[in-house]
Amino acid sequence: MSQPNPDLEWRFGSRVSPPQLQTEQISKQKPSFRSYPSPYKSAVVSVHPPKNRRRRGVNKPEKFIHGDAKRLRSAYVFRTCRRSAEVTYEKNPLDTENLTRWGGALLELSTFQSVQESKLMIKDAISKLDEALAIYPKKQDALWCMGNAQTSYAFLTPDKDEAKGYFDSAYDFFEQAVNEVFGVILYMY
Repeated sequence: MSQPNPDLEWRFGSRVSPPQLQTEQISKQKPSFRSYPSPYKSAVVSVHPPKNRRRRGVNKPEKFIHGDAKRLRSAYVFRTCRRSAEVTYEKNPLDTENLTRWGGALLELSTFQSVQESKLMIKDAISKLDEALAIYPKKQDALWCMGNAQTSYAFLTPDKDEAKGYFDSAYDFFEQAVNEVFGVILYMY
């Protein structure tokens, strides 16, 4: 009879498992800092925390780096969107889609600013969305974005009575946006 194949024996319930076989192959390789055998590959996987985190004992810096990178990436995307909307506005100031995109980008960028700068940026977003709604008052995206802008401004307003006015205005814009969507859906059927 021929010699049994250890890989096939493992597949059909043998005593030999692939991690044991791979450990024999891995033991011949030179280990690096914190190495462990991978059961799926015949290689040594090493984990190196960043140099600035080693001394403080933080072994999982991915959480901090990932959150910061994601935040910076979204800020970059919205900044680029705002700049392209400014250029497009110079060419065609009556483009409601562009004005809505510009207002939405300003609204998203306001989350990266201090409170006072954020309020100014939200006011600028509201003016862009007002301009879009003056051109096409039933634009659902602009109505919804205007409701978000009014809500964001209300949360930054310390005076309760003034904030209530912004919340009421936001409610009206949201209601108009929903009515526009349902009006289109009912018209289609």
